[in-house]
Amino acid sequence: LLRTQGWSPSSASQGTAMIQAGGVFGGLYLSWCVDQGKTVRGMITAYLVTAVAFVLFAALPSTGLSWWVLLFVVGSGISGNQFALNALSATYYPPLIRATGIGWAASVGRIGAILSPIIGGWILQMQVAPFAVLGGLVIPVVMCMVFVLMFKNIFQHKADS
Repeated sequence: LLRTQGWSPSSASQGTAMIQAGGVFGGLYLSWCVDQGKTVRGMITAYLVTAVAFVLFAALPSTGLSWWVLLFVVGSGISGNQFALNALSATYYPPLIRATGIGWAASVGRIGAILSPIIGGWILQMQVAPFAVLGGLVIPVVMCMVFVLMFKNIFQHKADS
């Protein structure tokens, strides 16, 4: 996707690394939120900032510092929330089935990790405009935000107490 926006191969690789670096930052931030009893608020904030970042990809030029920052923000929100969800799965399931529940939660995450590059490659092969791809990613991010709000009482009862 970055290459289609004119990024060199080395810059595209570094941009991908920015996503991972953002994930480390987001994971640390959301771990702090969990420790402070602010899990839901932290997750909602991270999803909201991620959704805004996806919208800004369409508004800002693809060269320069702006996209580097947006890649970091997206990585922070997406990966950070994944870390928080993994931690919450340990508090959600009762002790009798905790290992099984965590295994199932991790398995569902792995299915997404397997399917997303396949679907992404298919979308790029169809030559969908990068701005449409990035804009379309706002939808699942907002859906995740809604799901967290739906389960707010469960998360707060289990993890924010």
